[in-house]
Amino acid sequence: MEMGKAQNEGKAVTNASLKLSPTMISAIQFARAHTGTLERFPGGFWGAAESAPFGTKTVEGLISRGQGTYTKWKEGKNGKFPIEFTLARPR
Repeated sequence: MEMGKAQNEGKAVTNASLKLSPTMISAIQFARAHTGTLERFPGGFWGAAESAPFGTKTVEGLISRGQGTYTKWKEGKNGKFPIEFTLARPR
């Protein structure tokens, strides 16, 4: 692998693409304050029981940058979909 690149699902991404947006940073801080997880609510919003301020694209961005993973799934009419995101352990 070339210096300065990371492997992400078979695609090389540069370090610049691993930067977190302010919304992603807020989502990480929110998750840390809520047992390290975000739950999915109807409409594709992620958060905790009292608040769901983050969209699916934010959570997908965190996963693509190695900041966490989906840890619970639910069966729907079109197959399984994620309902819980858990932060990765700090390195």
